[in-house]
Amino acid sequence: MPHTLRLLTMGIVALSVLLTSCGDDAPDSATKRARKSSNVEPHALVLTATGDAPINSLNYTFDGKTVQDTSAVLPWEVSVDVPADDKRHEWELIVQHGSGNVQLVATLDGNFLTQSQGGGTGDGTVRVSGWVKG
Repeated sequence: MPHTLRLLTMGIVALSVLLTSCGDDAPDSATKRARKSSNVEPHALVLTATGDAPINSLNYTFDGKTVQDTSAVLPWEVSVDVPADDKRHEWELIVQHGSGNVQLVATLDGNFLTQSQGGGTGDGTVRVSGWVKG
């Protein structure tokens, strides 16, 4: 009987050690998540223009800074880094074109945001705009 009691005691001690070492590390995990969130990658705002019309002018604006692409031809695309800062970031894409069709699409991290299209004979302007939260 003493041998059985000794084995039972050793089993209880071993189980206690095992359970203690497998404790919940939730506070540690929360700390790791907090560290990761401070190093979050920026979001990708992708502006795309497709169609068959010649481009007369193409401008895109992000947070008040405008870029003019004087050599733009369709299809055209730009990816803009949106800081992951929980702030509002405004953007706009304006395409002035000749006869034909133009489609504009905006996505954020691969998810559809909005679109616009225009076309016909003669010159035209197509615009798409919005804001995203970084």
